[in-house]
Amino acid sequence: GIFLISGLELAFITAVNTYPDFFVPYLDRFNIHNTFFTSPLFYLTGILGLGIFFSRAIGGNTGKLVFAVSFTLAFAEILNSLFGEGFREAQKIGSAGMALFKIILCVLFFRKNFIKGVDKSLKDDALNLIVWGVFSISSLTILVLLFSNSLYSGFTILFYQISLGRMIIEMLGILLIGYGVRKFRIR
Repeated sequence: GIFLISGLELAFITAVNTYPDFFVPYLDRFNIHNTFFTSPLFYLTGILGLGIFFSRAIGGNTGKLVFAVSFTLAFAEILNSLFGEGFREAQKIGSAGMALFKIILCVLFFRKNFIKGVDKSLKDDALNLIVWGVFSISSLTILVLLFSNSLYSGFTILFYQISLGRMIIEMLGILLIGYGVRKFRIR
């Protein structure tokens, strides 16, 4: 889903740059000056994709609840985009909600797996690697989102230093996810 949205965003940017006389009047009419209007699609595919993935990974009644909650949150994102934060600017509530949703899903997965016991090494368990990657990305993202306004206005250099550290840890999380997917495909 994310790759499709990124491809559509790139195609849109290319089309606007290639045919500005055609697109710019429509963009001005709808007050669109960036590609933030695609962010609701990112959130929707993320919420639904993670909901389906974690509902299957967790299983049981909790998995069914995760599945139902993901559709409820997707509906809430649609309402937020239409009547709340809109789709023309970055969505702080959408970003924080997505990060919190990911953290809760990861904690539910960890609770299920570590209560039943881990029968193999964590570095060899593909699902654990993927979930640890998602957890590491989301836990730092939500902290930066919560404090970003006060940090940026009062401590700009510290804000950029923390953001750089967050990006490094996000890259490590993405590597964990990639390694987990690779281990999963090898099975």
